[in-house]
Amino acid sequence: MSFCIEKSKSKKNTSRNDDLIYNSDGIYAWSSNRDLYHHSEKGWICIGNGYLSNYEELSSEFILENKMNISELVLSGFKVYGINFFDKLDGGFSFGIVDIVNKKVLGFRDHFGNNSLFFKKTKQGFILSDDILDIVSTSVPEINYNALQNYFNFEESNSSYSSETFYKDIFRALPGHWVSCENEKVSQHFYWQPSLHKYIELKPSEQAKIFQEKLIHAVEKNINPKEKICTNLSGGLDSSTISSIAKMQNNEVNSLYFSTGHTSTDERFYANVVVNKWNLHHHEVQSTEDPLSLSKRLIEICKTPDMLFMPGTSFFLLGQKVKELGCTKILTGDGGDAIVAYGTEYMQDLYNQKEWQTLKQSIASYVKNRDLGFYFAGWPDLSNATKIKVYTDYFFGNRILAYLKKRELKKALDGFQVAVRNFKFSKNYIPRKALTALKTKFFAKKIDFQLLKNKYDSTQVIRFDVENLPKTFSPFEKEHFGYSFSNLNVAVIEQQNAIMRSLGVEAFHPFLDKNLIEVSVAVNSATRFDNGFGRGILRHATVDILPEEVRLRTTKVEFSEYLYSYFENLWNEARSEIGTQHRVWEFIEMAEFNKLILYIFDKGISYQKKTKYIWLANRTVQLALWLDFFDGIHAQHTK
Repeated sequence: MSFCIEKSKSKKNTSRNDDLIYNSDGIYAWSSNRDLYHHSEKGWICIGNGYLSNYEELSSEFILENKMNISELVLSGFKVYGINFFDKLDGGFSFGIVDIVNKKVLGFRDHFGNNSLFFKKTKQGFILSDDILDIVSTSVPEINYNALQNYFNFEESNSSYSSETFYKDIFRALPGHWVSCENEKVSQHFYWQPSLHKYIELKPSEQAKIFQEKLIHAVEKNINPKEKICTNLSGGLDSSTISSIAKMQNNEVNSLYFSTGHTSTDERFYANVVVNKWNLHHHEVQSTEDPLSLSKRLIEICKTPDMLFMPGTSFFLLGQKVKELGCTKILTGDGGDAIVAYGTEYMQDLYNQKEWQTLKQSIASYVKNRDLGFYFAGWPDLSNATKIKVYTDYFFGNRILAYLKKRELKKALDGFQVAVRNFKFSKNYIPRKALTALKTKFFAKKIDFQLLKNKYDSTQVIRFDVENLPKTFSPFEKEHFGYSFSNLNVAVIEQQNAIMRSLGVEAFHPFLDKNLIEVSVAVNSATRFDNGFGRGILRHATVDILPEEVRLRTTKVEFSEYLYSYFENLWNEARSEIGTQHRVWEFIEMAEFNKLILYIFDKGISYQKKTKYIWLANRTVQLALWLDFFDGIHAQHTK
């Protein structure tokens, strides 16, 4: 179910006239479903998709004879408040508004990007749609080579969310942004104006209470009383919180645990502790042995390769279980990590303030209360003193190296002297890191991976820019706010929502709440750090909600073995389809890929060391499958 608005100088292709909602004077609006929200009145059109949690509250301001549909409400509010009205909306939505008299087309995407919105500037005009295929199908599609380059950049996942897509000249609206086409000029702007002043001066206990209230409300507003729903319960802090709060509100909660089948990822203990506390109806969903067909389905639905680090195909299996249980909604803990933050920046604050004794104590607390086995090999077997030494060297070494990279030599020297004098920093740490970097550079080339076609489009790509936030935000508050808008974080939401909707299921993510993020960002770093436990605001807000075994857990599972197993199954199925003549080898050097495969399936190398290379190989397979999909679309235009 999608909508599309086209402003064109040329005559509209009439092949979709049956779906037309408006057709006059070079402006066309159509939908794949007549039940989509749309409203027309003299001089205006509004068409959109999604939901508004605060519909009743907003509609009380506009008294009309009949109850308004959402598009009528949005248009009424826009005519009164202008662009600022969209900051009042709460929910997941995408809307297009046409000012017919002035021939303006405007598009609006919700605060966190729950609903997608795409656009394209053409020689004839402008196209806006919530389904990229509506735009792709209007002309012969071309590949955006810059997006392919970024797809294979391991660091790009953590970069701020980008407006580019895999299709040349087709762009995304960013979350919390509006797009305009006026006088042949297309531009994109930030409409969201968050405020921290209500919370910044409160005591930590007061902030935790408000955070709890807003989180409970964020769950409550997305479900009806006593509604039968599903929750994704992994056993982690975020998913456990959402499942617990949903049950607190007297709903029939069916919790779903996704099992990879590997003991290294087994979180059943923590999930079952939550299930037992709240008497949830619990179900396990097993990992599939057929990843290839699910990958193809994912590409057909999302029109892009799999964008996630963990396989996105798991969403199909969860969605199918939701349908099997007779539910239409699933609540997840997605976004919790980014919204809440871990608080490790507190140690950086102490470093900046030269609070050396407090920093020592904080490092000791962090090492004691956090399981850092994901970052440091053999961590569980180290003595406490050795752990403190390992992390202290890591902490100071990173800062000194960062200064050296920026050529801030005095800061690097000062940091080194402080580290040696006050923290017994290993003097050979920096040379050792430099030697490791050299070894990696010269000896890892056998598995070097790069695109052969170094083509870059001269496109107007923009990213989610935290500098658009109010000037009252400190640098860290801007950075914290931006955590939620990395390419990976938004891709998780986009991909999951698209898959669930294809199955007739709606996914809701209560942590992605515009009021909740304001409270969280206002919390000081010491509260977030919480004596080394991290995520302090959430831990304090969930007292008496979460079982203590879950609320105070600091462990994190390692997924390397599962990623290996998943890719092994995928490659065994896909290798016969991706032969030596496949078009993917126009972009990827096949000889290098074959080296990569040998490395991945070398039994003498640990799963953890293979993780990045499995990621690269998996993306090669996903790209090959997407190219098949793309070529199919291209063929339809060239018959």
